[in-house]
Amino acid sequence: MFTCLPVLPQYYHSLPLRSAYLSRLEEEEDWQRKARRVLQEVGEALAERQNIYCSLVAPRGARLELEKNLLVRAAVDPVAVDLDMAAGLTDIFRHDTHCGGFWNSDRRRNGRLLWLYLQYWELVVELQKFKRVEKALLEQ
Repeated sequence: MFTCLPVLPQYYHSLPLRSAYLSRLEEEEDWQRKARRVLQEVGEALAERQNIYCSLVAPRGARLELEKNLLVRAAVDPVAVDLDMAAGLTDIFRHDTHCGGFWNSDRRRNGRLLWLYLQYWELVVELQKFKRVEKALLEQ
């Protein structure tokens, strides 16, 4: 009637691989936390930059200074270098001219390209996490 299937020997071979995979994932969590923090700080700075860009009274010099600081950070920060943020930031600064409207008080309605890049960088962080784990496991 009912027979028990024998335990497959392949399962026992995969246990060390599974534990190695999980340990590598835990190691990559630290890098991913740093990357998320960098993305959050850059996102806030980009929202502030776009708010200044769309403002009629904010001085242009403040926006240029913020852009310069973001580009320096993208060139110096190792996480930002891994994500290749400098090219994206330059693209945002050149082409993101969208403003929410004259009476807009919601900062998230200003800019379109910056929000796309932030989502893209979040996906790149996830992808790189798994690529690093894969590379580490293949090197073992």
